[in-house]
Amino acid sequence: MIQNRNGCLATMREYIVLKPFLRQALQCFIGLFFRFNHFIFSRANLRIAALQQFLAADVTVNDTVLGTVDRIPVVVLMSDGAPTYTASDFDNVPNRSNWGTGSNSYNYLEQGVTTQVAGQCGSSPAPYAESTISRGDLSEEEYQRRVEISRTPASFMKAAEEQTFGTNMAFFIGQGALREKVLGYSDAVPTAEQMKTMQEDLIEAMEAGFLGVSSGLVYAPSVYASTEELIELSKVMEPYGGIYASHIRGEGNNVLPAVQEAIRIGEEGGVPVFISHLKVMGKQNEGVSKVLLQEIDDANERGVITHADQYPYTAGAAPLS
Repeated sequence: MIQNRNGCLATMREYIVLKPFLRQALQCFIGLFFRFNHFIFSRANLRIAALQQFLAADVTVNDTVLGTVDRIPVVVLMSDGAPTYTASDFDNVPNRSNWGTGSNSYNYLEQGVTTQVAGQCGSSPAPYAESTISRGDLSEEEYQRRVEISRTPASFMKAAEEQTFGTNMAFFIGQGALREKVLGYSDAVPTAEQMKTMQEDLIEAMEAGFLGVSSGLVYAPSVYASTEELIELSKVMEPYGGIYASHIRGEGNNVLPAVQEAIRIGEEGGVPVFISHLKVMGKQNEGVSKVLLQEIDDANERGVITHADQYPYTAGAAPLS
């Protein structure tokens, strides 16, 4: 981890000045979050005196600055020589980095992201199965290196801990990867022995330092898991404080039962729930978001810790094969 003289996250200097196009994107990003998620600003230090002490003379009129104020990472957008927006560091959840097998993630740091959470939506390199590591244009030597790193959850985490990243990193183990190891892309119900193997791999992941398990219930092979299978898998995380994170089964006409399923898995599995990129698709479903948020509030009221994230744009993407 790169640190400045105060032990806080920074770049090679006390701060970096972002390029104009990144500034514009970040200003849009902050504006949206300020409007809809004002809590993201709660960790930012807005004292102008401290801010002016932090900013250096070579910061120009309309630069964007990433650095720290009183040991708190902040992003500062300058306009006419004065700070116009200030926000704490951004968390990138979920993240599509190369999960400890090659990427150093400094490109994220340059955009104001200081923490990334990888391995969501049911996919992770470990435990290794045929499709978890893409060959792409990798040499045979590099491909085999990545295979060995990802052989088990423990071997993956060991390699990640030995690598230098530009940001803080945390990892989920993919339920799709756990299932593929024992069932491939079959839609069969796992036998008792296969279920035990998935649970043992998940326990190994928890003991190695993973945050929990993620599912991607619109993607094969994750989609083939029943609610009951996911509950049984989640139960083994409870002693470790593990989290069940999910790309739920639907985000359009069936988004309500999909959210309800995620909450049920957490409730019966005894673990917190994190719903990835919560959204409501389709004009015909306008207004359903209020019902979803009430479901989440109700779950929290009865003791089922349930959170969700969103991304600040009106688009989406998924693989075709």
